[in-house]
Amino acid sequence: MIALTTASLLVLLALANGQFTPPNSAPGCNDPSVQSGGGYFAHQTYCQLYYQCDSGLNRYERSCAPGTVFHANISVCVRAEQAVCNNWRCDSSNILARYPALCCDQYLECGGSGFSLRNCSAGQVFNMATGQCGSGTCADHLQCYRPGNSNAAGYTCFDVPNADGNPCVYTTLDRGYNITNRPCGAGTAFNKDTCQCSTMNNNCPAAAPSSLNKALDPACRPSFNVDFNGFPIVATSEKIGSPNTLPYTFQTVGVSISNGQAILRPDPATGASPYIYNYFLNNNQLAAPVAFSVVFRVDSGAPNTQFALLTNNYNPNLCTPTLEVLVAYSGNTYQFTINAVGATSTSVNSETRISGSTQASINVGSGSFVEVIVTYNGAVSGVLIDRGNSGTSSGTTVNIPATNNLGAYLAANKCGFQWGRGLFGSIDRVRIYEGCGDFARVRV
Repeated sequence: MIALTTASLLVLLALANGQFTPPNSAPGCNDPSVQSGGGYFAHQTYCQLYYQCDSGLNRYERSCAPGTVFHANISVCVRAEQAVCNNWRCDSSNILARYPALCCDQYLECGGSGFSLRNCSAGQVFNMATGQCGSGTCADHLQCYRPGNSNAAGYTCFDVPNADGNPCVYTTLDRGYNITNRPCGAGTAFNKDTCQCSTMNNNCPAAAPSSLNKALDPACRPSFNVDFNGFPIVATSEKIGSPNTLPYTFQTVGVSISNGQAILRPDPATGASPYIYNYFLNNNQLAAPVAFSVVFRVDSGAPNTQFALLTNNYNPNLCTPTLEVLVAYSGNTYQFTINAVGATSTSVNSETRISGSTQASINVGSGSFVEVIVTYNGAVSGVLIDRGNSGTSSGTTVNIPATNNLGAYLAANKCGFQWGRGLFGSIDRVRIYEGCGDFARVRV
């Protein structure tokens, strides 16, 4: 047996935990590596923080929600155990390596794949240079949070309960922009006193979709299915068994429901453009093969002739769109422009993004619904179908030309999907088909 002195043990721990010396500065917004990442990039020291660049190349420091860290590959905040941090090495060769947290007495410990938030012993602080807790003093980062003490001096909580009272989601107040319906992790609800999702609640399911939704399906059953039968709007999946209701909260402006359809009009109180919004894409990697379908029409007397039928550009100050279906309407002719950004992972910390665009138009009968089906199998293509006044018949069909190959998956951003933004009309149904093994089945 080998006896270890306290000093020897500390040396071995230091070797195991390593040392962390952050870069002197973060890249600027005009750096090519930042631009290829869609304007979001990791903080040089803390993985609980990240940077956002706006269209003017101004850089803003952002904080992830409590209990989450920034995932460099998909540019969203995820639970610590799922994260990949740009500047922190964490693999099977350096399990237990320690990195700084925003609070002086906390650190994030590598588990080989992802991290765990740990606390130093009482009265100790974390030293990033040695990877150890010990005596000393330091100043907490302004975004430091400690469960049960959200009113600590110098601490400001930017997360608040959702206005609709749903305990499974919360709202982040970010420089004047309210980001609603941010999902809590599996089995937890938002606690305003601790400023995080820390209340155990078995009625709050996982925010991320079931792996069954991702599985390749030769029958191409919808993994996200909305029929407008009333409020609250409910999404279901035909791939996950029973019960098949999905835990996604909807936000609507200027939307009423009648005869199984969503009727969209400008908000009567504010005049704001109507839309239907859901957090489905947030932290949700949509890989090929995947398809999207919307059945809709513009109603007579529409003041708007151009609108976004489908987009993940919910908040342009926070999200650069990676998928959008734009529509221009004139008479009975619908002109579609589909823009997409595909991505392929090139290493554990980086990906290559390629943009593509395609267009098509269709002329339909007066009052007819149109179904647009967008498919992604590395390239974007699809079909337009005249569905008649009932929304279910089959008429003229127009193929949407394919783009070049864009990548293995649609690039992610921090927002969910928005349907019918600016539409003066009706939406009959919405479908998303993840793992679609036969695109021809989407048309049925």
